[in-house]
Amino acid sequence: MPHDALECLTDAYSDMFQIQKAKKEEIWKKLVLANKKQFPIVVGTNGPKVVPESTGLDSGHAYSLDSVYENIPGYPGLRLLKIRNPWGKFLF
Repeated sequence: MPHDALECLTDAYSDMFQIQKAKKEEIWKKLVLANKKQFPIVVGTNGPKVVPESTGLDSGHAYSLDSVYENIPGYPGLRLLKIRNPWGKFLF
């Protein structure tokens, strides 16, 4: 699991939650707080063929979360995550 690798690399505690089992607002608050504290954040997708192809994400893959954005002028209610594929070579 990505969070296990992060713990091994940093020797620090990590937290893991599954989106299907957590409340959206709870997840968002954790991501915003971790981003503000500049904690390393790892996100991932589960096993084969779980992620719709239209997302551009690979199933069973880990990503780093680089930034969390909210309260964007001109876009009320929009929330964005900037994620990075460590194996990727282009941006969406």
